[in-house]
Amino acid sequence: MKGKVSMKKKGIFIWRDSKDWLMVVHNLLSDIMNDAVVAKVRQNVPEYISHDNFLWLDLIIDAHYNCFYDIKEVINSRFCQYYSHIKAYHGCRPEDVNSYYKNGIVTLDPQMFNQLAYQIFCSKELNFDKRTVEDAIKKVGTNLREGRVFLSLDDQLLVEECGHYLLYGSEYLIAIAAVLSEPSGIDYRQVLRQKGKPTVFLCDVPINFIKRNTLCELTGVILQSWLKYVLYNEIPSRQIDFTLTLYNNVPPDNIVGHYHPDRARDPFYYY
Repeated sequence: MKGKVSMKKKGIFIWRDSKDWLMVVHNLLSDIMNDAVVAKVRQNVPEYISHDNFLWLDLIIDAHYNCFYDIKEVINSRFCQYYSHIKAYHGCRPEDVNSYYKNGIVTLDPQMFNQLAYQIFCSKELNFDKRTVEDAIKKVGTNLREGRVFLSLDDQLLVEECGHYLLYGSEYLIAIAAVLSEPSGIDYRQVLRQKGKPTVFLCDVPINFIKRNTLCELTGVILQSWLKYVLYNEIPSRQIDFTLTLYNNVPPDNIVGHYHPDRARDPFYYY
């Protein structure tokens, strides 16, 4: 049996437009999750519907059709056939937004940012010696940052919960500043607020840019949300804490806009 993945041309998945994607999921699964199966689900639904364990649902479907389905694999496959892009947001503090439309959102280049760190912290104003900054760079490391770009499915979350990207810019430079602050207690992160402007870039990220495990996690959340809607009429929250980690640049053509938030919550000072 095949889902109705060709009912429309491929589109852009936007988390906050739940009215649209709930209907898409309904159509993508209509050949499996028909009224009879949903009725059986209502009779056997677990107390808590997890986004990463649908074995209970697979067993209900298996008993109905006498044919095993991995429902999470089904929704993941059909989701990727239907959608071509995912709307996501990148928070930063650029001095020139036009550089993003020229170069895209690029992965961390440690050599370039190390030179920037020396330029900032070895300046006449701060007067750190190069060895001290070099030690801070080594302590911070790049294992979890190099060659990656991070985007959120929710720009409101960026502003309200992850404002440090908007207020201070590069998380790598923030970490270096934090290490340099330790001996004296002076918060050198504040220096990073002197340049640039808080900016949120809107991106249409191609599905094939996203690792399979990330897509599986997302479609698990989507399936969880759809089930709660079908069973309890529970509308998904517009806010979601979900990060896309990309291992390649976001090309300029995939940046579709930007805006400058009036304010952002500073997680370092809780305001």
